Amino acid sequence: METLKHLSLIAIILLSSACTSISSVHPLGTDTVQLVEHEWRGTWIAQDGTLQLDVLDTKAGIIELVFIEHGKIEKYTVTIKKSGQDTYMNLLNKDKSYLFAKFKKRYNQIIVWPPSSKAMKVAIASEAIKGEITKDDDLLITADKDNLNKFFADNSEKMLFEYDEPVVFRKNVK
Repeated sequence: METLKHLSLIAIILLSSACTSISSVHPLGTDTVQLVEHEWRGTWIAQDGTLQLDVLDTKAGIIELVFIEHGKIEKYTVTIKKSGQDTYMNLLNKDKSYLFAKFKKRYNQIIVWPPSSKAMKVAIASEAIKGEITKDDDLLITADKDNLNKFFADNSEKMLFEYDEPVVFRKNVK
C-alpha cells in the first residue's frame, strides 16, 4: 500500500482509490512521444506532494520520476505514449506491470486523470477486456497490446478515467 500512496501523487496518477490499483501487462498507447528535455526536467508540485522528473530518453519518451518521503527515495521509470488525441503515462511497477493514467501537458502544467476503478471492474467482469480482479480488489489488465489499445480507443467516450478528480502538477520555475 505504501507504493500505492506514492503513485497516487502522479495520479498516478495512477490510482483511482486508496485501495485499488489498476495496472496492465503492457503500456497503454500505440505511438512513441518524443520529449523536449527542458520542458519535462525539474521539480513538479501538486497539492499532495512534489516530484522530480528527469528525461532518460527523449526519442523513446522515457522519464524518471523521483519521489522523496521521510528521507526515503523512490525512483520509477515512466514511458509516455499516445493513441490518437490521447496521451498516457505508463509507470513501470516493481512487479513489471504498468500503472497508467491519461494526461495533458500544457506549458508548465501537467493534468493527470487516473483510471476509474468502477469502470475498469465492470469492463473486466463483463469480459469487455481481458483481465483479473485479485482478492485484494486490485485490477490487472492482461489483454495483448492491440486489444488493450483498441478497447481504450473504442470506449474513449465512456468514463474510463476519473475526469472529475484530476491531479494537477505545476512546474517549479525560478
